[in-house]
Amino acid sequence: MEKIHKRLFGAFIVAGFAALPLAAGAADVDLGGSATLAPTITATSEPSSPVMVTATDAQSGATLSSSGQVQSMDDFHAYARGALRNNSNLKEIDADANAVTVKYNEDGYVLGLFPVSMTSSATISADGNVTLAHPWYYFMTSSDTNNASLRSALSTEAAATFNQQASAASEGATSTARVDAALSANKAAQLLAGINLALGSALTISASGSAVY
Repeated sequence: MEKIHKRLFGAFIVAGFAALPLAAGAADVDLGGSATLAPTITATSEPSSPVMVTATDAQSGATLSSSGQVQSMDDFHAYARGALRNNSNLKEIDADANAVTVKYNEDGYVLGLFPVSMTSSATISADGNVTLAHPWYYFMTSSDTNNASLRSALSTEAAATFNQQASAASEGATSTARVDAALSANKAAQLLAGINLALGSALTISASGSAVY
């Protein structure tokens, strides 16, 4: 009888160890079997990771002259380099899936007396909103740039870009609402072209006119 009990106990122990892989599998624990691989993430034409191109970057590398040539983020880098190389007022271009921002030189006078060169920025977001940002001391600075006109020009460029996108998806659409959930490389390039155009006009006008107080 004692031998029978020992055999039954041994069989019970063996069965218990045999069941361990099944229980471990249910808990996603690997006890030496094959590992489960994570899904592969492929690159897209969307600037999902922030892109920054500076005036220093623009001194070398290939460039593109037209936003219509941009189909990938490599193309966007090349187009941004070209924009910086051809406009000395531009200092930096930032882009991601949500917005395009251009940092530029803006001249003005602190307290209306002391000339100063500031770094300001213009942003067009993926929902068409326009933002202008300036240094903290801007409130006591008279600028050579008419910001109201610049904001209006940027809004016009944003509306034109997103209306074109909407029309491509639905003939006759006139809403400025986005069709895509994120900016593509090509759409970011179009926004960059619009910002560059608006800034070019605003800074050219201010350079030839008097300061706006």
